[in-house]
Formats: sequence, structure tokens, C-alpha cells
Amino acid sequence: MTKSIAVVGNMPIKWDFDECLRLGSVIAAGNTYKTTAFEYATANTEQHLQDMLNAANFRNTRILVPDALYKKYIFFSNVDCLPNFPAMKTLDINDETCSEQLLSLMLACWMEIPRIYLFGYD
Repeated sequence: MTKSIAVVGNMPIKWDFDECLRLGSVIAAGNTYKTTAFEYATANTEQHLQDMLNAANFRNTRILVPDALYKKYIFFSNVDCLPNFPAMKTLDINDETCSEQLLSLMLACWMEIPRIYLFGYD
């Protein structure tokens, strides 16, 4: 079982993400880091999703997107639908218009991993 997860936000930072990958899973918010392969990534715009699908380092990344976007890209093997986040509905947050950083953080919380580290998160 993974003991920690790192959420990599949109702010470019210089960090050895290989160390994060060694300690546990990493979720990339959007397509800011195009030189590192991550286990998971989130996107909620079609432009970012297409950019990720065309980037070599996202080929083996599980890209999680909102339901409406997933229905358009269902035939891509690495595109998956975001899970249902009850807290988002309670807080009146729309997964199609919120930031990809928030989606990544919600995904990390949903995974129920004891430690969540945020990098380049604003």
C-alpha cells in the first residue's frame, strides 16, 4: 500500500520528482510538467487533455477527467473518469470549472492515503 502521495500543482518548481515517485504515487495537476512521467494526472479542459494525450511522458499516465470530458474521450485507454466527490457537491464546486489543482487534491483525499504532499501548488 502506498504510504504517501504527492500532488504537483501548476507552479513550475525545480524538484527531483523521482524521489516522490519512489515514496509513493504522484498526481500532476494539468500539463505543466511535460518532462516527467507521473502515475496520475487531472485535467478539466479539452485543450489540456489533448496536450497530455500528445505528450510522450503522459503515455503511461492515468489521466482523470470530469464525466462530460470522459464521454468524449472514452476510447483512449489512459483516460478515465474522476470518481464522485461528495464533498465537492456539498461545497458547491463544479469539477468542470474548478482548478486542476483542486481536482488533484480531491483525488488525493479520495484515495485515503495517510500523507499528502503538495509541490508547486498555489
